[in-house]
Amino acid sequence: MIYKAGKHHVVRDLHSTNGVVLNGVRVTRAVIRAGDNLLMGDQKLSLTKGLPSTQQYSPACVVLFLDLENSTALAERLGDQFSKDMQAQMQLLEDQVLIHLGTPVKLLGDGLMCAFGLWPVEAKDYQAVDQALRFAWMAVKQFRQIEGYDPLHLRVGLHWGPVVVAERSELDLFGDTVNTAARLEDANKHFGTQILVSSDIRERTRLAPCLREVDTVRVQGKDETVNLYTWDETFVETRSDTHRAAYAQALAMYRSGRFREAVPLLEQLPSDGIAQRLRERIMSVGMQPPPNFDGAWSLKKAN
Repeated sequence: MIYKAGKHHVVRDLHSTNGVVLNGVRVTRAVIRAGDNLLMGDQKLSLTKGLPSTQQYSPACVVLFLDLENSTALAERLGDQFSKDMQAQMQLLEDQVLIHLGTPVKLLGDGLMCAFGLWPVEAKDYQAVDQALRFAWMAVKQFRQIEGYDPLHLRVGLHWGPVVVAERSELDLFGDTVNTAARLEDANKHFGTQILVSSDIRERTRLAPCLREVDTVRVQGKDETVNLYTWDETFVETRSDTHRAAYAQALAMYRSGRFREAVPLLEQLPSDGIAQRLRERIMSVGMQPPPNFDGAWSLKKAN
């Protein structure tokens, strides 16, 4: 596959049978330039300088941050081979971003940043938000099943909105949408979840039935509130109507400052980790809402 990354184009071998050969050398990923000779399977290409691309970036897109939970502690305990394996796994996830018609932006140690919908995509029934959610769930499942390790847990945060695109030697994205997506990835630590998305994602996806409402928060660095949802494709199937209604009612009471009334409802859901995290929060403040509480909890960056 060939795709644009900043001012350059990149060729990437998505695990093809014959591989990719650039100027006589087999590569898995490389920047390509005018004058290069490229062999992809049985296709021989001699690259020439073309006209400047007139294709424009989309004004808004999905930004996704992904990180491996407890990666530092795991690397200290399991050694260099673990770190090498995780780097290889992250590169495989970058491949999957492309397969899901997204754009890899950069690797971040034991994590990555990518975008969906940054470029117009001509594909039947394509929706960037849907593809981003499918990728996120695929990645979470993949890391639970890596051979040779106990189930590994990813944290993923997704937000949709306008971005500032920087075309340097590599592509990069900036702006409030990027910052919010990064904060949502970190917010998983507070809720015991693996995927958190904003209401801007939920409003634009056909996969909304797989998203369960979690809370309303203020993330660090933002005054505006964010409604949080987590991916839970079995919530409707495995939880009874009574369970779902109890959590919805408890959340409504919590948001209105009726902490004492919310607790008994949450106690009816002992196996629901999200419900119990909310109960613990209420208990930690003596079942009294903080001064000027408006239904949104202010999250600090977790350790």
